[in-house]
Amino acid sequence: MTVFRFVSVLGQNYHHGHVVDFVRKLRANPRELAVLGNGTQRKSYIHVEDCVQALIELRNPNSPFEVFNIGHDYYIPVRESANLVVKSMGLSPKIVFGTEDRGWIGDNPFTFLDITKAKSFGWAPTISIEESVAQTVQYLLENDWVLLRD
Repeated sequence: MTVFRFVSVLGQNYHHGHVVDFVRKLRANPRELAVLGNGTQRKSYIHVEDCVQALIELRNPNSPFEVFNIGHDYYIPVRESANLVVKSMGLSPKIVFGTEDRGWIGDNPFTFLDITKAKSFGWAPTISIEESVAQTVQYLLENDWVLLRD
């Protein structure tokens, strides 16, 4: 049995989380982006294509029990995520941050998994967090129906 633990997955069909929240807010008001939390929260992400590749490469039905963390070996602050979304949309809004270290009730201010084991088995992400955010924004802009989902 193989068990996988993931950081936030970005890319096609992404429909929740702060990247989609930022895109929704900027579509409604391109002059200002209100960010829940103070922007110092640190998050790691993985592109859906890298995630699927990890599932294919690391799955071992003959193994008694393996656990793999799937993500990147680095993270970025939410402040940087906001800037990446703004840049990907070609906007220059005023970004207004909250005062708390959490974006919402239950938010974890630090999301990061050690992927050393997955890398030792030959898997590694190929799409950077920055490119994952940019591709996700592009996908959302090209697929308005996703922005209508809750």
